[in-house]
Amino acid sequence: MSKLLSLLLCFAMVFSLLALPAQAAKADASSVDGTYTGTGAGRNGDITLSVTIADGKITKIENVSNKETPKYWAEAVKLFDSILAANGTDGVDAVSGATLSSDGILAAVDDALAKASSQLSGSGTEADPYVISSAAQLQAFAALVDAGNTYAGQYVALGADIDLSGVDNWNPIGAEAKSDTCLDKLFAGTFDGRGHTVSGLKIRVADAASETNVGLFSTLGNTAVVKNLNLTDADITLTGTADSVQCRAGILAGDTVNAAAKDSGGRSHDSIGVRIDSCSATGSVNVTGQNGMVWAAGLIGRSQIGVCITNCWTDAALRAESLGGTKSAYAGGITGHTGNYAVLANCAAFGTAYASSPMSTNFGGQAGGIVGMSAAKQYNTYAVGDVTVGNGGTKHTWVGALAGEITSSGMSKDSSGSYTVYPEQGAFRIGNYFAGDAVLKVETYDGDTLKETMTVEPTVDRGFSSTLKTVDMAMTSVAMTKADMAAAAFADTLSGNISEINAVLAAYGITGVALREWQLDGGRVLPTGDVWVSGEIDTGIFASGDGTQASPYLIRTADQLRAFAGSLNNKINYADKYVALDADINVSDAAWTPIGGSEWAFAGTFDGRGHTISGLTVGSASTPLALDSGNLFIGLFGVLEKTAVVRDVALRNVAFYTSYEATAYVGGIAGYLNGSGESNVFTGAVVDGCSVSGVISHTSAKGNQFVGGIVGMQYKGAVINSASFADLSCTVLSGDLAEVGGLVGLNNRGLVANSYAVCSVYGSGSRENGNEGMAVVSALVACNAGTVVNCYGSGDTTTKEYSTYVGMASGWVTGIGKTYLCWYDLDSTMLIGKDTSTPQLVRPVESIGTKVSSGVNDEGDQYTGGLVDRMTGYDAAGYAVIAAALNANFAAFPADITVYGLSADALRTWTYDADLKLVVPGADAASVTYVQPACEKVTKPELKLLDGVWYGRDADKTTVVKITVVDGKVTETAVVSGESSGSAYDAALAKAEYKATTATSRPTMRPTRQSSPAALARRPIRTESRRRRSCVIWQSPSMRTSTGAALTSSRRRTSPSAASGCPSAGRSTARSTAKRRPLPPTRSAAIMTAAIIRSPACASAARTPPPTRWPPASSA
Repeated sequence: MSKLLSLLLCFAMVFSLLALPAQAAKADASSVDGTYTGTGAGRNGDITLSVTIADGKITKIENVSNKETPKYWAEAVKLFDSILAANGTDGVDAVSGATLSSDGILAAVDDALAKASSQLSGSGTEADPYVISSAAQLQAFAALVDAGNTYAGQYVALGADIDLSGVDNWNPIGAEAKSDTCLDKLFAGTFDGRGHTVSGLKIRVADAASETNVGLFSTLGNTAVVKNLNLTDADITLTGTADSVQCRAGILAGDTVNAAAKDSGGRSHDSIGVRIDSCSATGSVNVTGQNGMVWAAGLIGRSQIGVCITNCWTDAALRAESLGGTKSAYAGGITGHTGNYAVLANCAAFGTAYASSPMSTNFGGQAGGIVGMSAAKQYNTYAVGDVTVGNGGTKHTWVGALAGEITSSGMSKDSSGSYTVYPEQGAFRIGNYFAGDAVLKVETYDGDTLKETMTVEPTVDRGFSSTLKTVDMAMTSVAMTKADMAAAAFADTLSGNISEINAVLAAYGITGVALREWQLDGGRVLPTGDVWVSGEIDTGIFASGDGTQASPYLIRTADQLRAFAGSLNNKINYADKYVALDADINVSDAAWTPIGGSEWAFAGTFDGRGHTISGLTVGSASTPLALDSGNLFIGLFGVLEKTAVVRDVALRNVAFYTSYEATAYVGGIAGYLNGSGESNVFTGAVVDGCSVSGVISHTSAKGNQFVGGIVGMQYKGAVINSASFADLSCTVLSGDLAEVGGLVGLNNRGLVANSYAVCSVYGSGSRENGNEGMAVVSALVACNAGTVVNCYGSGDTTTKEYSTYVGMASGWVTGIGKTYLCWYDLDSTMLIGKDTSTPQLVRPVESIGTKVSSGVNDEGDQYTGGLVDRMTGYDAAGYAVIAAALNANFAAFPADITVYGLSADALRTWTYDADLKLVVPGADAASVTYVQPACEKVTKPELKLLDGVWYGRDADKTTVVKITVVDGKVTETAVVSGESSGSAYDAALAKAEYKATTATSRPTMRPTRQSSPAALARRPIRTESRRRRSCVIWQSPSMRTSTGAALTSSRRRTSPSAASGCPSAGRSTARSTAKRRPLPPTRSAAIMTAAIIRSPACASAARTPPPTRWPPASSA
């Protein structure tokens, strides 16, 4: 009867389960009756409303909570009547004078209607699954399966946590009858919980007159997969009322369908059907039958042939009773009963299990902490709960801390006639543990009367029999205390078993199993860690070598290179290991996956030994590879860890074509270079002596983008002695920055030295429809927030829209950037705003696009701002002298290369290569002497106190100090409020003295409110809001215009925000010796210190004066 009522309730919604938007703006036939809460953002905070729906109509809207100003709220609530009349928000306008409050009300109603809607988004593919985000949608999905949609071959996923506590009696997903009578009404697809939780599941069946199976799902078809799902606070009661009716209940599912036979000759050991992975369940399950077999379990009531349950845990109170007859009852923390070829691996159970058949004098009740009766392979499981069985007096004692009965199915007898011999592939059951201090009991009944309760001592892992010999006598398990099983050391023990278990599973041909590491979580050891991987490097993927500097792992073939690329994991990052090429390699036969992908950073040394890798291909010009959040670092390597070194490798015919919806990092050698997380430490990954040629093209919908011929984004570390011959392009379709450089897209506190680029660079940042994007383009480094020194660049630079960030050496030198001693080709073409109505052909080309000026911060400290020194242009006639000029710089080098972790002889002398007809870093080491350049030396003027009375307050606003200044001296100091000594007093006094000096010491115009360079390294950038401001370009005397005046911008723009999605660097996995990909650090305020958009009329005037030109006019 309850099933019929559920079907009648849901049938009208079944056909609305299409790929439609999840948000509803109008109640209709797809809306499930009930009362739903919705939340929207109002004027002063969230507005929460309750919306009641009946028969597809909104019948009531009530305020739950709001923080709105009463006078605005009084106007806004007039919308309630309009929404009721329209049966939704479609066509309902905000109330004039209370717009923000009205918008919050409309959003809250939409939110509630979305929860009531049975419509799903998605198309059912693995990439685009049907998504369930509300209780109403889950109910409608259940009804659809009941109506005959098995979803075989399709994918369903949860999009949110779902609370079912408002559903009085859950209708299980799929038909509840005997499975072979309703196979076409059972779920057979893939259901991915995505880590979400379904809470408050409640089932009440008081009158089961025929075979009944209940749970979130009723019975799972033999191709069903359920994974990554948490079920909490379930409450299930199932009662069979007819004689011999079988009843099964599990919080996830009541039953499963047998796996399909492997072949016509029968089943083999890898006949896996239903798969359950990474699920958990808590609550209670009570099943009662009348002389019928019954099953109660924390996860699956009965697991038939070939069911595979991995990485799961439960904490449930389980009770299975078969009354009035001789049929058995089964209870188990994971499953009540398993068939042959089933697998239970990496599972734990914490609840209690009770199974009783008081009238049975045969098998009676069978219960175990993990499983009641099992023929499964059982690996790496443990249970801690108390277990009780009941019977009418029998020679069997089917109670165990792990299992009630474990059969000998598939085993052989030894010479004594006992089943102790497993097949040659390996043991059926290893690595299992149980609480030796758990309590096991056997209840003996006389009819309906409990006659005796016996405690089994000592606690045993599995039940036993005095007569039945067809049980596993070879299984060994380990007894521990509950306390010891709740310790981190136990997690290590369980994780340590996985290698052996994987080998056994592989020997049996069982595939598709990925066991997770165990971790201590909330006082429990759970299988919820990362998928286990070996920490041993597979040396078989290399041609030879042992990974030492003397004998590196050698790579000679494309297959070996690809195997190396895929060998990194959370335990293997090649730290302190050496890998080298032993031949030129062509990988153009298939798409390239970066070494380490986007998840694992390489931390060792990779030596190309002068060899070439050709044909690295990602996407194509016609079909760029669509990146995603798990794949956003593209290069030969995805990410280089701070200890990594990549040297002497040439990439030829690179073809990277990518697209993404947010920030991405694309470079020839690596998408991202990571550096030290310590402040004022600049060591990091090093790229030395590498070159790249080919095409790198990237397009993104939004977010700052980082594209470079060598590296997309560099955080500390160094790029030295390297070259780029690539054609580079980066486009951002919305209002963000396209940072694209011949060598590096963004250099953040790193070093780019002794390198050159001969390439074309194109950038586009949309400025249409109110967007305020911009291309940051350079032949060398697009955005320099580090040091660029002793490099030269040649090639065309082009922007689609207008940009002030275009320069041959650096498009943008930030407040902490330094660009020194660079040369650039005056014969290159620089075209700004190519597709605008006023394109600008810049002649001669310029070295720097925009440089942030010097200034004084709020604390009175003077800072240098971005520094540019001795940029020199050359033409064809002057090119021959570049080598000598660059080599001459080593005698007084303006950068201390050792602070980047380099040796003093790391740079190479420049020479002319007759074959390439280029000036290149040669083989000889340069002798480098560091001399601090004059432009870095800041002399702080002596500050004079101004006469008057000045007040200062500490940062916490607890203390105020007053000073009186006469003739430039403090004549009186008084505490107005707060402390008269201590840090607060000192801070308030310093503030008062600072105010007494600022009228003469602070400039009247500053680019932004800045801290000192050291403080800038620590200050986070605000990315949640972007403030408009007037910006000023400040120039050092050597870089000023002929008038000598600083030029203000004629337009205003939003200051560029930090790179989208960039939390702090160096995030690691706590249990790993290797780091996951380190997400790039937020760009500091120093990188954002100034931005200017000049109109075409003032653009050329605002740029720097013509550079030094070579050769001089006298020798031209």
